Amino acid sequence: MPPLSYRQHEVSFCADVSKWSDRIFEIHPELPFGSPEIERFGRGSLKRQDLRVCERKEGGPGKLALCGEVKLPGAAQGSSPFGRALMEDAFLKATREGCRYFFTWNLEFKCMPEQTAITPFVIFRHCVDAIAQGALIRRVSSTDKEFHFQNWFKTRLEGTGLNVEEGGRNSYPDFRIVAPTEGYEVKGLAYPGRYANFDSNSQAPTGFHNGRTIYYVFGRYPKKPDGNTYPVLDLVICHGDFLNAHHEYKHKNKSVKGFGTYGDIMIRDRKMYVVPTPFHLVQGVAHIQTLILPAEFKPGPTESARYIEVGKLSRFEAAELIIGYSFNLQTNDLVPQKMANPAAGREHRFRGWRLKGSSIEQVSMAPLKIALDSADEEEDE
Repeated sequence: MPPLSYRQHEVSFCADVSKWSDRIFEIHPELPFGSPEIERFGRGSLKRQDLRVCERKEGGPGKLALCGEVKLPGAAQGSSPFGRALMEDAFLKATREGCRYFFTWNLEFKCMPEQTAITPFVIFRHCVDAIAQGALIRRVSSTDKEFHFQNWFKTRLEGTGLNVEEGGRNSYPDFRIVAPTEGYEVKGLAYPGRYANFDSNSQAPTGFHNGRTIYYVFGRYPKKPDGNTYPVLDLVICHGDFLNAHHEYKHKNKSVKGFGTYGDIMIRDRKMYVVPTPFHLVQGVAHIQTLILPAEFKPGPTESARYIEVGKLSRFEAAELIIGYSFNLQTNDLVPQKMANPAAGREHRFRGWRLKGSSIEQVSMAPLKIALDSADEEEDE
């Protein structure tokens, strides 16, 4: 009989842990946990979750409270529970299930982060305080149309004392926090002007990328200032999942060769994603500063006294997913390929936050409409 594989040993161990947990939860009814489960397929995935624990509930299992990955020390990814691939896998599975807590465990050490955040509240506060104190955007010249607001935000980040790395010109995201592992992508928008959407070149927005939680920073400034210094008119910092909660998609630029009379021209498929902004999606964020985070994210102890909640926001998954497209070079027709979304209608909940003393105007989702701009249709260019 062949020896058991590491995976079989892991499943056997999780079964034992499940039995032990059942007994502990039975002896201690004061604990909020109910039934543990092992080796179950996750939502919209063929990957399994090693161990899951549901909340205690009369009449059956309650809401998923905790899920994670178990690896034996000698197995692949089992040398440390802090490995990026292992933690990312556990995080994505928890996110798909709307679970607040996830863990990784190699039997020797356990890592169990809460899916919450403190730094966005700190960074947002520094931005709002700077606006209140009259900290202006400074552009090098009238031709600086990209980096002026990004430089303003960089100064705010440096003021927090966090260890920050700045990405290169075409890297994503613009700024990376070393610890915790977060990223901030900055989008400056002229006002009045195009505000309903923005171009995301070769990178679809997301709330999790390359092991980092991603946040987007939207700031509007005067379109025609009378000098090279001008104010931030309004500000929204939002979790990337508010724009797109799909974490698995990996963007890649591809090309085909052989186009043209002589067959020596290459066509490069470099995708441009046109994404609705919070100014289009949400009512009550114009001309004020607002922070939008997943509903389970709360200010930490040092920040809670400074913040007020200004509304609940929900986004619902579409009935269909685009999984491909084809382009006819003779007719210039672009045809999408779609499939039914297995998570159609799933609700993603968020909250709006502001500093105390700011406007208490509530935020709400704007009426559903497609954010199209004449510049989006490039056939005339």
